[in-house]
Amino acid sequence: MTRLRAAAAVLAALAALEALGQPWPIEVSVGSEKPQWGSPLTYSINVTALRPVRVRVRVNVLEPGRGWSGWIVLWDGDMAAGESRVFRGESGGPARLGSYVIWVSVGFVSPHDYQVIGGATYYALYDVVHAVTVYDPSAEYWYSMYAQARNESEQLKRAREKLEAEAAALRANLTAMRAELEKLRSELEALAAERARLQSENAALLAERSRLEGENAQLRAFALKLETQAKTALAVAALLAALAVTLAAALIVAVRGGQAQRPAAPPPPPPD
Repeated sequence: MTRLRAAAAVLAALAALEALGQPWPIEVSVGSEKPQWGSPLTYSINVTALRPVRVRVRVNVLEPGRGWSGWIVLWDGDMAAGESRVFRGESGGPARLGSYVIWVSVGFVSPHDYQVIGGATYYALYDVVHAVTVYDPSAEYWYSMYAQARNESEQLKRAREKLEAEAAALRANLTAMRAELEKLRSELEALAAERARLQSENAALLAERSRLEGENAQLRAFALKLETQAKTALAVAALLAALAVTLAAALIVAVRGGQAQRPAAPPPPPPD
């Protein structure tokens, strides 16, 4: 009953410590080396004091096929603020296949972290559990093969995603090119229709030109004919004019000759 009251008192003190926002006076970390087949499993415990404190480091290891080793005290003593200590240990025999559990329990007491009940000092506890699995060497080989295959699979997956993205971009470009091609085809059809229209107009213009050229040839021939007729008329008119002049001259001469041969008229009678 006394132990229960002591544990409750320690827990209450720790709860009050956390409620006040004060940090734990120690930091504990546990690590282990990669198990070597046929050799004991080695582990290390790092304890750092954040303020002056007395600690007791204990460890209990669960080994495959052997069970718990039981609590072993690795160290019991005082630590100054900022001091760090590393404690090492190993399993009770060669590493076996299976999972190891390293349970580290660090009790600590300081002027701020302890409880004395019935003349006995009760430590607060900081527990850390670390697990490690020992595999069969062949399993490690197959695991490495699996890891390699997984890495290759990830690389292939990334390559596939890249190719899919490129394919999507190419499909988008192809769609755009098809749309552009349809647009060009429509424009080509419009140009072909315009060309046919222009060819039709050109044929009509050529026909009109041919007709006008025919009419022009007729008009030129008619003008040439008129010009020839005009020249002939002018020649005839000139000839007639010359003939008229000749006749007029002959007439004048004849008139003058008749006047010369006529007798003179008698003088008028004298006046009364």
